[in-house]
Amino acid sequence: MSSLTAPSEMTVLGGRYRLLQRLGQGGHAEVFLAEQIALERKVALKVISRKGPREPESEARFKREALIHSSIEHPSVVRILDFDTEGPEGAVVVLEYVDGRRLDELIGVRGTIPFVDAWKLLVQLAEGLAAIHASGVVHRDFKAENVMITNDSNGPRARILDFGLARLFDADEVVGDGRSFITSSGMVAGTPAYLSPEQLRGLPADPRSDVYAFGVVAHYMLRGSLPFPGPEIGDYVKQHTETPPPKLPDTVPDGLREFVERCMSKEASKRPADGNALARELTELTPLLKTLTNQALPAKKKNAASKSGPSRWPLVLLSLIVIAAPFVVMERLWEPGGQARWLLQLDKPQLALDRLGSGTDYPELRALALKALGKNDELQALLASECVAIAAALNAEQRTSLGISLATCR
Repeated sequence: MSSLTAPSEMTVLGGRYRLLQRLGQGGHAEVFLAEQIALERKVALKVISRKGPREPESEARFKREALIHSSIEHPSVVRILDFDTEGPEGAVVVLEYVDGRRLDELIGVRGTIPFVDAWKLLVQLAEGLAAIHASGVVHRDFKAENVMITNDSNGPRARILDFGLARLFDADEVVGDGRSFITSSGMVAGTPAYLSPEQLRGLPADPRSDVYAFGVVAHYMLRGSLPFPGPEIGDYVKQHTETPPPKLPDTVPDGLREFVERCMSKEASKRPADGNALARELTELTPLLKTLTNQALPAKKKNAASKSGPSRWPLVLLSLIVIAAPFVVMERLWEPGGQARWLLQLDKPQLALDRLGSGTDYPELRALALKALGKNDELQALLASECVAIAAALNAEQRTSLGISLATCR
């Protein structure tokens, strides 16, 4: 994809989108942060390489599935906004831009996710899968890497990404670390760590295959490591088809543990039927989870309140933020950027600036803190040197408050 080496100068799809920066690159696709020029909003733009001649049947199928996916309306599903198969490099898919953290990265930082937080996110993911399945779509590559954790007005939100349209467009063999593999026909089958036994036997995926992958994701969240580590394809086949998953920690309630085990049943008929069944069964666990949450809250508040003071900064921060957003705060508690972000939401800009220190990371958070403190000279100096990075990281309302836009930064 040599023509996309200078993204800041590129516009695509009839000049409607301006590439800002590359977010990632894989064997068959590049993902860019882009600006939808007419609306001045950020989007994610995925360029899927075409290796070999155009195949009308593949392009027609790509269009059909893109149209179906774009029609799925659910807060837990990232929408397709636009697409095209006529580009010289291959297909171009325009997606909502999701500013958050991938679930696998979150687990890597935290180790495990407390069961109450995990349950809330799993309900959201189940509801997202229900919307996908109701549209007649099977995701086929549901995994932690394809889930983003964001924060909206109602708190943490899990959002499902990447319906695997790239697999319809690129049938070339993938080699390397084994994160994806190819069937004998040349079609990418999925990600071995999450594949259901029936898929590994060469059978078509159906909603119960997504349910199995959902169980793997749930197990990963609650235990902190994938149930089946491979690493070779033959190992994955044996593990998924024959080996029981490791036991979940004793801290996970029996009802939730049993639910995850059924999702990961080797026999598809023993799993919940689809995303709707997943959401229904998880919702039935609500009374249990609420009881356990209420039992835990008083101890947390007492502990936080009794240990405040300058020498106990992390505990003071925790006590401030637990009320606002328990899950997201715990996720980022030991990161300066996460602390600063939440201190800004608590209207404590000076504390936020203190947590960022004198480094150069998180220029967008520094800019917001300086604006709130009225330090205009410092703010203007920062905007002069980091305008594009700041504008790209902020939403439209925040850019307006700083008096910048993606267009004026250039």
